[in-house]
Amino acid sequence: MDDATSPSRRRLAAGNRRAARWAERREWRQRAEREARHRAAGWVGALTLRKLLLLGAVLYWCEGTKSKPANPRYDLTFTNSDARLVELFVRFVEAAGRTRQELRCYRGCLVVRVPRSRNLYLWMAGVVEGLLGGPAPDPRPPGMDDTR
Repeated sequence: MDDATSPSRRRLAAGNRRAARWAERREWRQRAEREARHRAAGWVGALTLRKLLLLGAVLYWCEGTKSKPANPRYDLTFTNSDARLVELFVRFVEAAGRTRQELRCYRGCLVVRVPRSRNLYLWMAGVVEGLLGGPAPDPRPPGMDDTR
């Protein structure tokens, strides 16, 4: 048996062909995902003050500490491992009238504390209640397809 037709050579050649096919598929998938993210980002449009305040309130309600009847606490503490969400929350706090210098940010675990924030806390709780009180919007933004 010559070296070019040995079983190990054939396995290596088959593996290379398989790797090339998967590379093409991976590249196609990554391109499709980038395009989908780009379309969704365009759909969002400009981040208005109203949108930022709504997003920040909901973001905090999902990821921030809550006041409990037995332990009322109103200093906001927001924790998340995604630096982009932390930045969005900081932008929300700035839009609500506080400065970055007033915040206590802990980069190691991505924690933002907003001291003396009782009014902002109560306002966010009301925003979340208001969001839940209205009718549900149309189920999907244009162009979103959940069939895949």
